[in-house]
Amino acid sequence: MATIACLCILIVLSLAPAGVMVRTPAPKVFEHFLAYAGTGAFMVFGFAQAGRQIIQATAALVAFAGLLEYAQRFSPGRESGWDTFFASGIGAIIGAAIVAFACRRLARP
Repeated sequence: MATIACLCILIVLSLAPAGVMVRTPAPKVFEHFLAYAGTGAFMVFGFAQAGRQIIQATAALVAFAGLLEYAQRFSPGRESGWDTFFASGIGAIIGAAIVAFACRRLARP
């Protein structure tokens, strides 16, 4: 459920018009990195518990980041960029990798 909630939040925040966006003082690439790292972490935690394929799910999250980045071109006042896509993708991979590693370490006897 947490993964689905994160994905819905990412959709809303990615496609909201620029006029209604409230930004933090952090650079936008850091915001993207953190949002996707958290989503990747929740996703892998849920998938690891269910025994599903983590690599494919992480690749799908990176593709989802690319899709939302492209869709921003059609949102008023928003622009897409490779820098934010890379930050999102790297965040998804790192968040997923940290939780996958932690789950494997905890599962060992």
